[in-house]
Amino acid sequence: MLGTSLMRTEIRPPALVSTPDATLERYLRAGIEVLLGPGPAEDDGATGGGDGERPAGDG
Repeated sequence: MLGTSLMRTEIRPPALVSTPDATLERYLRAGIEVLLGPGPAEDDGATGGGDGERPAGDG
């Protein structure tokens, strides 16, 4: 958000300056929600190899 604010007020690229606040908020909110959302599901071990041991026969 700070980067967007600085870009908009100091560097002032025409596309960013002319974009309505509501549009910027929508895009920023979507990006932030992805970053703050839940992480990937825990590995249940079904794919194997999650315990750090090598499968038998792999060298």
